[in-house]
Amino acid sequence: FISSPSIKVNYRNSFAVPIELTLAVSGSRESETVNLGLAPFVLASPSAPGERDKAGAYVIDKNNSSLPALVSLPPEIIRYSGSARMNPQTASNVRNNYVFGNSRFIASMEIEVPLEFRINNLQFADTVENFMKSDGGDDDSQFSPDDFEYVRVELKADNGFPLGVSASMSLYDPVTSTVKSTVNATDILKPAPAGSDGRANGSTETATTILFTEEFLDSVDTSDEIIFRFTLNTTDGATRNIKIYSDYRINFRAALIVKPDINLK
Repeated sequence: FISSPSIKVNYRNSFAVPIELTLAVSGSRESETVNLGLAPFVLASPSAPGERDKAGAYVIDKNNSSLPALVSLPPEIIRYSGSARMNPQTASNVRNNYVFGNSRFIASMEIEVPLEFRINNLQFADTVENFMKSDGGDDDSQFSPDDFEYVRVELKADNGFPLGVSASMSLYDPVTSTVKSTVNATDILKPAPAGSDGRANGSTETATTILFTEEFLDSVDTSDEIIFRFTLNTTDGATRNIKIYSDYRINFRAALIVKPDINLK
């Protein structure tokens, strides 16, 4: 959830005509729809003929719309429409409208998406070719899963980010659509604690063991693909927003431990 995005429109207007804009925007993803919910607003305009130019700005953010929910959807389809009404606050015969030969409207847009958010079990997955599989050659020196009872990776990390990561690795046979074996690495990184302002105020140490069992190694040569899956969570189970700063650090070290299956003849 992106909690504090904003869109700022800066403009200079020399049309001395008050205009109220109504903007209707909605975003859809699958069966879910979010409306922007922005109320009509009036553009700043000069009071001619004495004033010939007017600078203004309008900000769309979480205070006046549902922009955070719309951005966080994120939408696959965006529908929008709009209308404009002249002299919205006074009768047309009460105020004089001026348009000069050099009147113009110049606008620019600033979009800000600060790194303030929360994540609850956000998953990324990718399927790749099985790079561990034997190529069937006759070279006796090549790696073979049969040579090991297990392979273990020991990870120790000191995480200063208020963001945690878990991962899994599955051997997959696309012909039979079967997952042969899976290795889970829960909590490779546990999130750091954070204060009420969303900033990390310490670090969290994590010790993780990734065990490639004999069953997993036996399935290597019968699987053509590997599915990698990563799961992200923020501090305190995504119950509040966290912020990312450039001084966060991660320190880690890893060790590879193997138990070979040696047959001496």
